[in-house]
Amino acid sequence: MILGGADLKTGQRRKARQLKRLEQCGREEFPEHLERRHITLDLDEEAKQGLTLLDVKPFERMCFERPHAYIEVIHRHLYVRPGEPDAGVFAPPAPLGILPGVKYDFSVIAAALSMKLNFHQPTYRQHDMFAQAGYFPSRSTLNDWFNYSVIVIEPLFAEAWRLLLQQEVLLGDDTRVRLLTRGALEDEDIAKLQKRASSKSRERPPPGSVNSYVWLYTGLDGAAPYDIFHWSLTHEDCWIDSHLEMYHGVFVGDAAGPNARLQQRSDGRIMHAGCNSHARREFIAAEKTHPLEAAKALAYYKLLYAVETRSQLIDGVDLLEFRRREAIPIWNAFRQWIDSDALKVTLPKSPLGKALAYMRNHWVALQRYLSDARLPIDNNQSERTIRPFVIGRRNWTFLGHPQAAPGRLKLFSIASSAHRHGLMVHDYFEDVLRKLAHAQQREPHLLEPGSAYLQALLPDHWAQANSASVCHDRRDERDTVAESKQIRYLRNELAEQAQREAQPSPAEPTTAS
Repeated sequence: MILGGADLKTGQRRKARQLKRLEQCGREEFPEHLERRHITLDLDEEAKQGLTLLDVKPFERMCFERPHAYIEVIHRHLYVRPGEPDAGVFAPPAPLGILPGVKYDFSVIAAALSMKLNFHQPTYRQHDMFAQAGYFPSRSTLNDWFNYSVIVIEPLFAEAWRLLLQQEVLLGDDTRVRLLTRGALEDEDIAKLQKRASSKSRERPPPGSVNSYVWLYTGLDGAAPYDIFHWSLTHEDCWIDSHLEMYHGVFVGDAAGPNARLQQRSDGRIMHAGCNSHARREFIAAEKTHPLEAAKALAYYKLLYAVETRSQLIDGVDLLEFRRREAIPIWNAFRQWIDSDALKVTLPKSPLGKALAYMRNHWVALQRYLSDARLPIDNNQSERTIRPFVIGRRNWTFLGHPQAAPGRLKLFSIASSAHRHGLMVHDYFEDVLRKLAHAQQREPHLLEPGSAYLQALLPDHWAQANSASVCHDRRDERDTVAESKQIRYLRNELAEQAQREAQPSPAEPTTAS
């Protein structure tokens, strides 16, 4: 194969970039908080004869030790008072365990929770990780660690959920997850569930399992920034209705399934704000069959999202006024196009027909963000939050039992909320489980709803008091990515503006060259 000049130049540029990256890696400064172990390299005494020391040049390189487990042998001294058998035995308190009598330290249980809930490792990979440390726990032992944690974490989960329901804006989403029945359901019920699943989805669960559902509810940053997951066996309206039976406010979500008539079922107690990202995807699905019409709709949405981006770049902007001034004219033009005669002949069951019907049916909900500055234009925050769960279930495949599923999702709620605040999940679980276990066993009054003790353990409050366990680099990376998107947007806007200004005006024809 003969390479052209352009190919050679491309290869040279790629090689130059690789060399530059290697040079940057060599100049990288390691974090100050990492442990330093000093090693001295020197000539032997015979070789140093007649030499004068010029300098000692330090050089740093990073090393890594594999995880290791060790056994803590605790010698607890017991005393009696001579001649006073009724005085009893005097001894220091027994070491605190996650539950009385449990012989596994909080650090071990936190490691298992972090592997499963933060890094989404299935059980056999957790076995392998612990085996690297010299210990191979049984599957039942691993499950016991999770069961212990569910009991201890319950008050913290309830507190986060209580605070979330007090917010005036709530975002939500849902997804499927496989459940192993393990004899917990009657054959007749399993058959009904499998028949219902096969009628709605091409993906039929394998024998011995059924499709169950996970419901996510999350709050806006700065209000109640927590992610709460609930589990249900079916996807019926009654589940979301029961979750939100005490909620008053605005629910942001798509208009599919149980969300569709949430506002009507709650008698207006819950207002529904639609997800424009979901509506936009309906037109993307219509690109193959109706490319011109889909492109027109997507152009309107590009303008609407540009309004949101511009508002983020203006300090002290009145978002509600800005939206009304900039976005409402776009929505009006969008509606005129949707109701135009050219689109009235669209077949209702075609991809474009479904996209137009979605817009018409949920027009008010999709524009609700225009009347409330707190509301986002879409539900992307919930979709980003639930995505790690979707990725995780590809690894661990299923939830193990109907009775265990709700507890597992309580643990996942706390892990997701911790990850949202950039916490090192292992550190967080180890500390929080220890403090919750202490309160449950020795000072139960500390776990009253709304107590300062409980609120100090919530991820956002805990992060402020434990800065060393916050992954600041990850948070900085997120900020950098967001800033880069804004910079790209500005560059594109300036480029388009320059292109428009460079085009000749129709009233001023160009002079022939």
